[in-house]
Amino acid sequence: MTAALQLAYFMLLATAYRRAELSFVAYALVLAALARAPAAPVAAVRETNVVIAAVLAAPMLGERVGAVRLVGAGLVVAGVALLGLD
Repeated sequence: MTAALQLAYFMLLATAYRRAELSFVAYALVLAALARAPAAPVAAVRETNVVIAAVLAAPMLGERVGAVRLVGAGLVVAGVALLGLD
């Protein structure tokens, strides 16, 4: 194996391990939240990643954020807000 190929393979594995660690941390946080709160609000707040992705897509990735995506993100925010009223 060439040195460049070995380096690329090492970088790929390092990235995979970091993502796996972050995924584990995120899952542990969800389990901790479920132990302290009802499942419905925890699940709703967990789905706010759609809103975060819509907000960060344009400035960070240069993507066009269309009306459908913005409406979907707004519905998620509205749903979480309605759960907060209880």
